[in-house]
Amino acid sequence: MRVGMIGTGAISHKHAQAYRNIGYELVVCTDINQQVGRSFAEKYGAQFAGTYEEVCRHPQVDFVDVC
Repeated sequence: MRVGMIGTGAISHKHAQAYRNIGYELVVCTDINQQVGRSFAEKYGAQFAGTYEEVCRHPQVDFVDVC
């Protein structure tokens, strides 16, 4: 499964680690704080999107996790 994530605060790191553990791919993420979101994306190998709409419409996303 391929995941899009909205919000990259504290709990999102646990979600990203859990997805990695079960073999899911974190494809794209976004955060209202772009610096935090970009850092999260880099750490987990995901793309950063500027808006939640882009995450929801991303062609490779199977489901969206709102953190």
